[in-house]
Amino acid sequence: MRSGDIETLLLFADLELCVGDLYRTFARQFAEEESFWDDLAHEEDQHQQWILALKEGVEEGNVKVDAAGIDPEHIKQTMEKLSELKGLAEEGDLSLRSALEAALNLETSLIEGKIFNLFLRHSGRGGEVREELLSATKTHALKVKVRIEEIWGEDAVNPRHRAFLAEQPTNFIVAACGLVCSACRSFLDEKCKGCKDNIKATWCKVRECCGNLDYRTCAECVEFTNPRDCKKFNNFFSKLYGFFQNSDRAACILQIRELGVDGHARKMMKSHLKTISKH
Repeated sequence: MRSGDIETLLLFADLELCVGDLYRTFARQFAEEESFWDDLAHEEDQHQQWILALKEGVEEGNVKVDAAGIDPEHIKQTMEKLSELKGLAEEGDLSLRSALEAALNLETSLIEGKIFNLFLRHSGRGGEVREELLSATKTHALKVKVRIEEIWGEDAVNPRHRAFLAEQPTNFIVAACGLVCSACRSFLDEKCKGCKDNIKATWCKVRECCGNLDYRTCAECVEFTNPRDCKKFNNFFSKLYGFFQNSDRAACILQIRELGVDGHARKMMKSHLKTISKH
């Protein structure tokens, strides 16, 4: 391993910290969008912690990183630009639209710059973090794009960014019952691994059934047109969960049948919701 590899790793962690700090500044400046920016900032903090957690593994030789092809000066220049944006926001010289456009440009440039190649794809935890960071950054870019479209329309999004993101594969995590793990705080805080990978969730008959039938979600079931008619789906635990969480999981399954899994996830994430609320 080259001597500069760890330094570049830590520089990347500093970059993630700067991004989170910028988004927190936007949250203070644009009160009407505070929760949107705070959520992004919280996730950027997590990304930084993922990277820092690898440092010990790198030093012990258990995690591989490779900074070849990654220019540390470019990372430093990006951090300087973020500092300038933060200053403009604090002075009130940045509009909401400019802030969102800057965020979209930042997130897409991170993907295009292939900075995540710092973590070798086949290096155990290093490869896992690489995929997690790449997926999370794509999700951030899509969230910002959607927010711009919601406020000013599709034409407000830079055509190059729109075309680039349209080509990016998504990796939304959706539970068998239709809950969107990618929008769930427990999943984002790494307190839950998500439906499919949560091997402790043996109590969940919905997860077990979909696993046995090799279904991604109950939306693939041909036995029940209405998931509410299925006793495994509409069981005691689901009724209890629905009551306390105000969750209509059946509506989620019906929406997946209409929009597809990714379409359902995108729609829910627009509203920062993991489930459709009962009316």
